[in-house]
Amino acid sequence: MALDLEQFQQILADLADRRAAVAAQTQQTQQPTHQAETTVAVAESNTHEHDNAAAVVETPPETTPEQPKVAVNILDPEGVSDQAILQKTIALMETGATDTEVKTALVNEFEGIEQDADDFIKNARQEFANKVWTGQAFANETLKTAMEAVGEAQQAQHELNKTKLDLHFTKKNKRIPDNLTDTDIARLSEEIKNDMSWLDVTEETPRPEFPRWTMEGTSLYTGLAKPVSDVNSKYPELIWMPAVQVMMNYLHNKLQVMAGKERIKVNMNFFLGEISDPGKFFKSSSCELAHEYFEPISLVAKYHPGLRNSEGKVVIGQASSSEGFGLAMTKVNAKHAVFFNDELGKLASKVGIENSSLASDILSWFESRDYSGVIKSDRQSYAFPDGSYCFGWLFCTTTRGFGTQWPRVAGIASGMPDRMFFLLAPKEPKPLTDEVYVNTGEGALRTQELINQAMDKKVIPMSDHIRKYLRDEASKFDDPRSMNMVYTFALYFAVDLGLFEITEECVDRRIAASYVVRLDFLKLQGSPLSLKRIFQRQCEPKADKHTRAASSRCRLHF
Repeated sequence: MALDLEQFQQILADLADRRAAVAAQTQQTQQPTHQAETTVAVAESNTHEHDNAAAVVETPPETTPEQPKVAVNILDPEGVSDQAILQKTIALMETGATDTEVKTALVNEFEGIEQDADDFIKNARQEFANKVWTGQAFANETLKTAMEAVGEAQQAQHELNKTKLDLHFTKKNKRIPDNLTDTDIARLSEEIKNDMSWLDVTEETPRPEFPRWTMEGTSLYTGLAKPVSDVNSKYPELIWMPAVQVMMNYLHNKLQVMAGKERIKVNMNFFLGEISDPGKFFKSSSCELAHEYFEPISLVAKYHPGLRNSEGKVVIGQASSSEGFGLAMTKVNAKHAVFFNDELGKLASKVGIENSSLASDILSWFESRDYSGVIKSDRQSYAFPDGSYCFGWLFCTTTRGFGTQWPRVAGIASGMPDRMFFLLAPKEPKPLTDEVYVNTGEGALRTQELINQAMDKKVIPMSDHIRKYLRDEASKFDDPRSMNMVYTFALYFAVDLGLFEITEECVDRRIAASYVVRLDFLKLQGSPLSLKRIFQRQCEPKADKHTRAASSRCRLHF
């Protein structure tokens, strides 16, 4: 049975009392034998002086001096062995008797022992001392074991308190201050001991909240998201995340991550979906502000028919088919682009067309796989070899629209959810205000400076310790693409914080920002229709003569 902390503390108290008693006994055993003899001599001298005084004063009746109260057992004097006498002597010493008291008891019990009594006492004292020290060593070892057990119990309690606090703060979209002492942790843990809100025991998925502290200190936050959000009705994360997507898209194939002498392959591309409840959240305009932020520093160009050459910029555009997008990017010689759907419904209607390859090609874009198509002539063909391009995807929708539109995409391209970063807006929109123009030019210059410094270095180092820490944290996602996204964002923080090295802070910020918007939450908030039911509704025949064709299309979807 495991002992709790109070039982261990009682053991410590009992052992302390035992050690005190043993120490007192040891001190007593170390008194020289001649001190007892001196005491007897002094007593005899006092007796002679008393006799002389009796010649003048009336002599009182003679009395027998009281013998020391020593617990002894009368033994048979005949045939008693030396070992028995030695054990008897030790037994007397264990009662706390002095050498004089022990000698008197031995003389009274055993005949003819007067001359050997001192030797018995000396030998017994030595053996008793050995016994005492053996007991002392055992007590010390027991005390040490008990103290270690108590220490482990206290450490386990401390870790439990810290974990409880961490979950409590996480639930409130906060983090534990770094300067908390053990006393502070114990005190705060006591204050929230009756608050079980950090423990989600319901089956309903809680609404995720984006940890805004992860944005602090980055140039995209201080120069763009924060100043715009402070004076407008837009949330900062809805601006910041599309800007991060563009920045990492631009850095694709321009930076290397090195751990020692080993190069770590990092895919800097990611797909982003901004989702909100129906209302005034300004998702599309937030994305457009993020794209416009990079235009003055020549990192972004919006696609239009008059665009002749992308000049290495990230091209923002959309198309009705993957072939059309490939041809458009070939026309402007773009190797970096973001396929932007300000409404997910546009894409959902395109991928629903029979024989459309748009959804499947978007899957290939994520990992920059071979993306090509030969139509009739070279002017109507496109080819992007493996790893030569970076095409991202960005869409906006509501929770209601997501419930009906997303299954159309994910039902055709089954690997789509693994490649997505779903950014869910807060439940309530900000108060509606006039749209205020904010000059973000100075912030854009700072972002450009950081990007140029990173490109000059070409290599972003990472220590073996951080590499192990990052790998261990990323492996918790149990998905290779989610693991890669941890590396991608850690690299982003290393650049935009001006560190130019992946540190533990970069990893921690990424882990905090990797909150997962579960699809079951979005489905609960959106349409209650299941995936299969949605496809069945799409394939329901409008007239009897179309029944056979409609059934055929349903089988193709599944």
